[in-house]
Amino acid sequence: MSVNYMAQAEAIIRSMATRGKTFAIEDALSPVVTPEHVDRRCFGPLVSRLKRDGVIEPCGYRESVNSSHHSGIKRLWRKGGAL
Repeated sequence: MSVNYMAQAEAIIRSMATRGKTFAIEDALSPVVTPEHVDRRCFGPLVSRLKRDGVIEPCGYRESVNSSHHSGIKRLWRKGGAL
């Protein structure tokens, strides 16, 4: 059985945006399960499209909470004007 992880990711991001709080994409995508061979950077174009369409907009930065990212900087997002 194949799960459409891209549609799942979009639904989660849209849901988080409507809550009115800021969020990082790494938080939004943490529950999304992808096949082992999938590079999770594949979600970048989805985030770009949602930004372009006004669903989300950037609003700041924070350090990553994912230890494998070594406290790298992550963009924060909030609801855009299209929602």
